[in-house]
Amino acid sequence: MGKGDRRPGMKMKRRHRQEKKKDRARQKKEQSLLQKIERIRRMENTKPEPEKEMKPKPQGVNHEPEPEEDFDIRAGIPDRKTLDANALVEKIRDLDYGGVEYMLETAKVDPNVPDRNGRYALIEAAKKHDSKMLRLLMETGADPEVTDSRGRTALHYIR
Repeated sequence: MGKGDRRPGMKMKRRHRQEKKKDRARQKKEQSLLQKIERIRRMENTKPEPEKEMKPKPQGVNHEPEPEEDFDIRAGIPDRKTLDANALVEKIRDLDYGGVEYMLETAKVDPNVPDRNGRYALIEAAKKHDSKMLRLLMETGADPEVTDSRGRTALHYIR
């Protein structure tokens, strides 16, 4: 079977299937992130007051009760701003202009909050060399002076 024997258009069809598969995976990931954000928002709005239990005093011993250690049930769970920043950075990395615009303008996500890995939205857009994304972030208040873990600003990545 030589090169001329292949069916025309199969490469395009394969590429189209791969792109559709990536789109479905991206949509599923976005939906998962949005569900997590919504769950955290609900948790923040309904914080139960922690109950303080007193330990029984031993017989014959006169002493003050030991203070209970504060236990945070949400320890290890990122706050809402961090989750929003995670979603924003992911949308920037995927070059999802509509999603980024929605998060910045409608959901009022702060572009100056780092995600859980310390990445800032403006720096990620600069790494992609995407002027449209950079303009969108700057118009919504992104600080061009923020630095990453290496001490670099967005300007370092644009060059």
